Amino acid sequence: MGFSGTDVAAWVRQPTWLETFCFLFEMLADRPEWHSALLSCVFGDDFSALHEMDASDGLFHLGHLAARLVANPYSGLGRHERQCAVDACVRTQIRCSAHHFEEPDEYDDYVTDSSLLTLLMNGNSTSCDGVLTSLRRQWPVATRNLKRRVLDLRGAKVDDLAQLCLPGLDTLILTDSDVERIDCVGKFKNLSWLELEGTRTQKTAARSSRACSSERAKAT
Repeated sequence: MGFSGTDVAAWVRQPTWLETFCFLFEMLADRPEWHSALLSCVFGDDFSALHEMDASDGLFHLGHLAARLVANPYSGLGRHERQCAVDACVRTQIRCSAHHFEEPDEYDDYVTDSSLLTLLMNGNSTSCDGVLTSLRRQWPVATRNLKRRVLDLRGAKVDDLAQLCLPGLDTLILTDSDVERIDCVGKFKNLSWLELEGTRTQKTAARSSRACSSERAKAT
């Protein structure tokens, strides 16, 4: 056809090809042999490419495609493939978040994209509990050699973090998420950075602050 598997592997690391490959996987969903061949070419066996790639070598873009396929019920992924993809995306997000905070000038694309965890949680084929379970399982291995341990849940439809146990977590991003209570963050002893802009917690605090100001104004 004029191109090789190496060409395909290079294309999927570029964000401009994202929608094309999402559509291609849907088109091949009813052709198992072709779909399996494309999946193996793009991601390797059991999404191993996401575990093996360097964080600065288009890893986040490849992870973005994987997360989109997981979230799409028509992408043709089987149950085992979907679980492998979830685990791979979780580890990819952890590694990419750490790389962004360590080398921000090298990783500007990361800032403009959604968290892979958010894509998984907000999709039609996965649950928040399933993603959080994978996160707890993958965290110790994925963070073992990282200088920064970051959890990015920007925009995630998750309202309770009480079940999370993430040793060494130092940065927690909850911007525009559905989190209402943050009392559980006290268990993260290494936490040094917390982003809450646009969360229900911030909005509730803002309403409470306005109410208190109004009551004080009436009293005077």
